[in-house]
Parts: sequence; structure tokens; C-alpha cells
Amino acid sequence: MFKANVFGTVVRNGEYSVNSKAMPMLENVAVCVNEKIGNREIKTYISVNMYGKKASDYTQQLVVGQYVLLEGNLTIEKRENGAPFAKLVVTYPVVVSPIKFEDRCTVDGVANLTRDSETINSAKGSYVKNGLAWSVKQGNVEKSSFCEYSHFFKNRDNGENGGAKVLPILSKGNGIYVEGYLRANTYKNANNEERTTMVIDVDNFKITQFRDSANAKQGSNRPKEVDNTIPAPKSEASNDGINPLDDTRMRKKGNGVIQGELPNITVDDIKEDDIPF
Repeated sequence: MFKANVFGTVVRNGEYSVNSKAMPMLENVAVCVNEKIGNREIKTYISVNMYGKKASDYTQQLVVGQYVLLEGNLTIEKRENGAPFAKLVVTYPVVVSPIKFEDRCTVDGVANLTRDSETINSAKGSYVKNGLAWSVKQGNVEKSSFCEYSHFFKNRDNGENGGAKVLPILSKGNGIYVEGYLRANTYKNANNEERTTMVIDVDNFKITQFRDSANAKQGSNRPKEVDNTIPAPKSEASNDGINPLDDTRMRKKGNGVIQGELPNITVDDIKEDDIPF
């Protein structure tokens, strides 16, 4: 399961209803996380959902224009056309803040690596890409989430081509605990068609389980944990949708600094077609 903390602005009101068991539900509130990373402005839209008493308590507060701090369980859902989007089921009281902080969506959780890692080298370090999968049980149904994984290893901290050194443990089927940031990534594929993927930019990771006993035996001699912040090397968008950002990029940590680089988001800035759910 992945936990997420979201700092962003409500850009679309949700749908309030009561189900057959008399449980209040507030669904599909659209929250925009608007980040400036390097020279790029990146908007990530998150579908926020609340169930039970929380839903009725916050119906009048989770409205367009409100800046909110949210905490809950994260899944990656898909639309009918296959486009992914992030869904948050709120588990703690919502904070409606009169002060705007740095927008961000921080995540942490345990997943499985879906393929063997690849690495891209640059003068400043090496960039590793992979995929993550995790499951969440919702009622009697178990839903699987899939997301791209990106991690940048700086040469000055990890030596030349530091990313390649961890490729043996970042292999398909291994369990991994990650901490990082969620973002949407829009790119054009080989056919010049626009596509979107959800990416977790990983700050820290730790292998929690090796796929087989042979790997587990060798694991005692392998590095288990890496702690890095992420700029990312210059690279063109790959066909699988992971697009490294500028070398100059450095995500700011969640330290409560008021954001001054980007204007406040208003409903007029958002088109309905921009929201992927």
C-alpha cells in the first residue's frame, strides 16, 4: 500500500451521494498539484475521495479554489482509454489552509519492481528507470496499481555511473520500499501521439524482498539502501513515457516554505479536458 500527502488546490467540486448502506460518499474532487521543476511547470491532477462521516463533514469545504493538505491511500487507476490517473482515498482529517505552501505529492510504500532496470548516463550522474506495481484491497475486490519509477544517482555521491551499481538489486520481481514524489508526465510516442504516465521520482529506497532464494543469499553482500535527492539528467522522452527533467532540477523538501514561484491556481486556469477523470 502507498501512502500519500498532497498539497494542492481544489479545481473541481466532487460528487456527493449516500449509498445503499447509508454511507456518505464524496468522490472525484479534483485537486491540482502545480509544481515548477527546473524550467517546467508540471500539473498533476489527483482524484480525491472520502467515505463515511468525513465525506459529509467536508462537503462544504472541499470546493473550487480552496488550498488543501490531504493524507490518504494512493492508487493509480485507468480511464476507459487506458490513460492513468492518481486516486487518493482520504484517511485523515482534511486541512483547509489559508496559506499556500509548496505544491507537492509525497508518497511512500512497498511495491514490486515490474521489470529489470535500465540506466541512462550523463556527465552528472546516472538515471535509472523501472516500473512499480502494488495492490490494494477495496471491499472484496483487490485492485492493482502500476506506476513508473525514476531515480537519479549523482556521480559525486555514488561514483561514476552510480546507477549501474545498483542494477543487480533493482531487478524484476524484487520487493522495494520507496519514498519520493508523484508527478504526471506527458510525452509523445514514436507515432507523435500524446500520452501520459504517472511517475514516482524516488528519493530513497530499500529492497524488502528478493525474488528468489539465490538472490536472497547474495543480498547480504549487496547495498540495500540508497539515500539521494533527485536532479535528473538531460534526455529525450523515452517511448515508455519516463522523461528525465533538466540537470538543474532539484526538488525542494517539504519544509513548509510558502511558494512564491507560481501563481495561485484558479478555476479559470483549468479546462475540464485537462482533468483526466
